[in-house]
Amino acid sequence: MRKIRKYVWRCALCAMVLLAGCKEDGLAPSYEYRLDTFLPDPSAQDSVSILRRGFYAETGSFLLFNDTLQHELLGYDSNGNPFYFTELLDLGYTLGTTTGASAEYDYDFLDGWEEQKKALAFLEDYVLVHFSKGLRPFSWMLVSEVRRVLDNGFTVPDAAVGDRCVVVACKYILEHDNEASCELYASRVINTFLSEWVNTRPDEFADFREVSQDYYSGTFSYTSNSDNMQKLYEAGFLVKGTNSSGGLANGYYPDFDSDLAGYVTYVLTLDEATMSVAYGQYPLVMEKYRLVRETLVNLGFIF
Repeated sequence: MRKIRKYVWRCALCAMVLLAGCKEDGLAPSYEYRLDTFLPDPSAQDSVSILRRGFYAETGSFLLFNDTLQHELLGYDSNGNPFYFTELLDLGYTLGTTTGASAEYDYDFLDGWEEQKKALAFLEDYVLVHFSKGLRPFSWMLVSEVRRVLDNGFTVPDAAVGDRCVVVACKYILEHDNEASCELYASRVINTFLSEWVNTRPDEFADFREVSQDYYSGTFSYTSNSDNMQKLYEAGFLVKGTNSSGGLANGYYPDFDSDLAGYVTYVLTLDEATMSVAYGQYPLVMEKYRLVRETLVNLGFIF
């Protein structure tokens, strides 16, 4: 019995030595994340592919007209039918998430080359002129319409913002192709983008946060709607806060994200002279307005 145990022990030692001497192969992901999927095939010479490559070279942002990033033939099944690997742009994806997409979207794409050219002209002439290179998103996708899918239906925003892409719905400017309409719609698209973008950079707005820090998400008493708004203005707020049901309500101060997004809207739509006429009697409001405007300029926004 002792001989048998000794033999088994020696075999175990040999196995351990052999395993230690073997190099373990590195783990290889089944899916390779590649940035070049945001560009057309280098060999493609059609008009859209040339346009997209030129846009990237000039702006540093990728340009998409649909949400298919990859569609590669992998082989054929036993019946001779082809099967593919397809990667779609997941706009709701958030970097670092472990719970899947936070939002679902679907799109109506632009109808051909002429609509694509008009949509791109709008983006270049009315939107990109306000963004220095450091402020531009990773990619733009120009579509006719975008819908955010909800449990009880959907919404149809002017633009939708994700970590990897800003989607711009261009149906309105295709139907209202004049300067006044384009300028108005551009302000709506920019406001949607910046209101989301600034909330990913809270450290840049630390001075802004400090002004009303003691009030965020708090409550207060009021006697009327006008009294409610005056107390908000005196504390440096332009928007109401939300109640426990998530609805805007009197007697509630907003949180930081809502406060900052509200000021972005005012900064984009009102110059300082107009703002001063409307809110000059509220020093904290004017101070926060100037802080947001100055910070946006420092970050690369062009008014």
